[in-house]
Amino acid sequence: MSNFIVLLLDVFLSFFRAPKHAPGFATPLDKAEPSALSLSYAAAKEKPCLEPCWEDSRHRTLPESADSRRNGFVPWAQVGGPAFVPAPRELFLSNAFKAHYQPGLMRTLYILGCPGLKETARLLQAPLFKWGTCEGDELLKRLKELGLDNYAAGRLLGGKLVFEKRWNKWGAMFLKPILGPAPGSPVTVMNRSLLVCLPNSMSWQAFDEAYDAEMRHAAIDQWIDTEDGRQLCAKRGVNPDTFKRFTKYGYDLTPRISAAKELALFRLDRDVDRLIEIAEKIILRHLGLVP
Repeated sequence: MSNFIVLLLDVFLSFFRAPKHAPGFATPLDKAEPSALSLSYAAAKEKPCLEPCWEDSRHRTLPESADSRRNGFVPWAQVGGPAFVPAPRELFLSNAFKAHYQPGLMRTLYILGCPGLKETARLLQAPLFKWGTCEGDELLKRLKELGLDNYAAGRLLGGKLVFEKRWNKWGAMFLKPILGPAPGSPVTVMNRSLLVCLPNSMSWQAFDEAYDAEMRHAAIDQWIDTEDGRQLCAKRGVNPDTFKRFTKYGYDLTPRISAAKELALFRLDRDVDRLIEIAEKIILRHLGLVP
């Protein structure tokens, strides 16, 4: 009888316990990441979505191997490119690094999704996300700007540029590396971003230019024109132009149309470490410690 009473009490109390979040989803404003999100936007009436727009596991790819093509696996492009080699991890503890590095500007690296991008990725069954950078504490501000701009909402249809809906709510993905930053690295893993402390001799423009060049190795607008991209589009019955996206910026009476070049093939279960390695190598190269 006593065991039965204990069981009933446990069931009753379970209704009052805090619900657990599903794996791969962020809590609204996770307390583990206070420094990467500017508190100046916390009181805004319309907050951009910080929650992932779909489960990470839906875009995980099967292991690639020499038999991948024969077995139907897609050899997705990877950020950094096939020739990328990480810098030696021990360099950040070396006397040479300590002698050359002085902390400077903070830069946030992010991986985003939105409902419109989700639907587009499903057409190709691809792990498709938006990458980018912003100032160290302005991730929320950046999410709001992308939503107002309807970033990447445009595409060519029948020779005309059309703009789709559902590209106005961007969310930051959980970033869970396997290896993580090297000891002494100026890269810090936050829940939904990477925080990079640049050397004081490096401008944010120089960092962003080098970072974008590495990320473009996996850009969807480039990969879709490769043999693998064309074959997959034919197999899925999708027009390749669907993945060449555009953004309309209406800053004046003459709107500007720009190609959306920050959409990339990115596997959340294996490519986060590559982001860290790219940022670390850019800094070490700037300091003259690696070629």
